Amino acid sequence: MKPPTDSQIAATVRDFDRLGTPVDATIAEILDAMRTAGLRGGTDRARLAQRTRQARDGITTRKARPAHQYPRAFALIAALVDGRLLGAACVGQHALFDDRHDGEPAHERDARHRAAVAICADCTVVDNCEHVYRENTGKVAGVWAGHTRTHTRRSTP
Repeated sequence: MKPPTDSQIAATVRDFDRLGTPVDATIAEILDAMRTAGLRGGTDRARLAQRTRQARDGITTRKARPAHQYPRAFALIAALVDGRLLGAACVGQHALFDDRHDGEPAHERDARHRAAVAICADCTVVDNCEHVYRENTGKVAGVWAGHTRTHTRRSTP
C-alpha cells in the first residue's frame, strides 16, 4: 500500500477543519469523526493530516524531558543494583525467591522455595548474598543465600 500523497494529506486537513475536529484530538477521535462523516481514509493519512494541522497551528505533540532529568533516573536505577550480587544464578527468576504470593497455598510456596534453594546451591555469589541479607535483616524476606527467610519488621507510617 502506498503512503498518502501530499495532496491527499492536504485534502484530509481541509476535511478535518470543515468537520471542526479539534487540533488536539486523538487519532481514535479523528477516525471516529471521519467514519461518522462518511469519509474514507486510513490511519496513516489521519495521523499525517493531524500532525500537519498541529504543526500549522504551532502545537507540539510531544514534550521532551529536559536532559538533566535523565542522569537522576540512571542514578536511581544504579542504586537498586548491588554489585556484590552480579552473576547470581537467580537473575530473571525472582518469582521463585519471593516470600509469599497472594492467595498461594503453603504447599505451592514450599515447592517454589525448594526450587529456589536448589538454584542457590550452584550459585557462585551465595556468600555475598548472605552478607547482603544480613545487612537487610528484618527488611527482606523470601529465599536468600539458600535459606528461607520469613521474618520482616512492619514499617510504621
